[in-house]
Order: sequence, then C-alpha cells, then structure tokens
Amino acid sequence: MAIKKQITDPVGKWETIHPKEAASMLTRLHPKQVNRHNKTAIASYARQMTEGNWRQDIVNPIQIDWDNNLMNGYHRLNAVVTANVPVRFYVVRGLDPDGFGAIDDIVSRSLAFRAGITIARAAMINSIASVCAYPSSLGKMDTTRASVVDDFFKKELDYVGVNLPSTGKLRVTQAGVRAGMVLVMREHANTTTIWPELINMYDHLLKDQFTTTTPSMAALHSYLFRERHPAMRVLMASYHAFSPAKWSQNRLRIQDQLKEVKHLQSTVLTDLVAVLK
Repeated sequence: MAIKKQITDPVGKWETIHPKEAASMLTRLHPKQVNRHNKTAIASYARQMTEGNWRQDIVNPIQIDWDNNLMNGYHRLNAVVTANVPVRFYVVRGLDPDGFGAIDDIVSRSLAFRAGITIARAAMINSIASVCAYPSSLGKMDTTRASVVDDFFKKELDYVGVNLPSTGKLRVTQAGVRAGMVLVMREHANTTTIWPELINMYDHLLKDQFTTTTPSMAALHSYLFRERHPAMRVLMASYHAFSPAKWSQNRLRIQDQLKEVKHLQSTVLTDLVAVLK
C-alpha cells in the first residue's frame, strides 16, 4: 500500500492575527470543521480576549492544511472577530487534510462544549440522566442524549439558569442539588409558589454549606434533617440526581432512597426514561 507523500513540510510559527485576517481564514474551512459552531465557546473566548485574560502563551496551534483550509481554531478565530482585537497564536500551515481525525481526537471536548451549553447546565443534565438510568450505569453522556434531556426539561433548566447565581464548574454536591430542584419543579409544574421557594432554599444552602468545604451528601442530609429544613424534599431528589447507584452505602441514613428513585422514574421521568432507553 502506497504511502501518500507530504506535499510540503508543515511550518509553524507565532503570528499575531487581526480580526480581518481571522475573518478571511474562516472563509476556507476543512469539511469537518463545518457545522461546529458553538456560540457559548465563542462568547467565552471573546470575553477573555476583550478583558485581556486570554492565555496567549498556551501552544494549542491554529492548524491549516496544504490546501489553505482551516483544520483547527474555528472558535478562537471567531472570537477574534467578535472581540475585534488582534491575538497572538502559534500557527501551523501545510498539514495533511486527512489528518483532521487524529488532530480532533486528541483535543478534550467536554459535554458542555460538544453540546453548546453552559457547564452548569451540562452538570444538571448529566445528573438527571443518571436518575433515568438507575440502577444501570449512565456511562459517557453523548450530545444526542444531552439534547433530549435538555429539551425535556427546558423550561425548568431555563428557570434555574436565570434565577440561580452564575458559576463556572459546579461542585458535585451543588450540581446534584440543582438537578434535584429541576426534578421537583417538574413534579410541581402547576404550582406558582414552589419554584421561588426552591430558589430561596438553594440560596440558603449556598451560603451555609457550599461556600466552605464541599460537604458530602450524607453530611448535608444530616444538617437539613437536624434543622428540619424544608429543602429535605429537594435533597431526596438530588441524592439520586447526583449519583443514585452510590447511595447504597447510606441505606441506614436514607431509608426510602430506592422508593424515591422509582417514584421519580414512574412519574416526572417516565417519558424521558423510555426515550433514553
């Protein structure tokens, strides 16, 4: 089998790319770079560039094949255009266009990035899907299933996104409690008062628990039980939204965990469970 000969040796160097040049580079895309537009990623990169926080010393090259098509750097170049500021990148030109798969496979893509959603939203979607899958393992969440969960809980996820404090990467406990809130919101979809009350409960937990060391779910349960806190119902859902299979070790502390999971699966999650299977 003949080995395809490299037309030219790739050449890499540091370049300062201005918005007009970035826009020009974006007119020629490798076929597999088409339809990869992530508005959230572009906005985040552009904000960092505008505020002067972009790490220009990290060598993640802008990569261009020997036909002058862009292979890697689509979102960063779009961010340069959006921010309207010049940015310094390491640029490699003259690559084999058939090497795109190898290039893309080594770049870590989070569910949030691949699905084009916030990290907080992705964490809640993962947690909700875990409840649907229980007692089976969820495995790696793909964008198709994430989109299904997002569509199913769009109203509740939107409400949480608007009314809870913005955050970057959620601590595990916070993500579980947020997802638990979403499940309870769906269960009380026709009640006008429960949603604001849940937000207030979360704010209380945020101030009393999450601003210090990350509590275990069992410790958080003990605290709420001791204080007779009204967020107990939310927490019961969030135990399973966090990681339902893990809580077998807490059976003595939470007697009805399996009952709670089955209740969620047979009520607010019935249709979603059927689709995800």
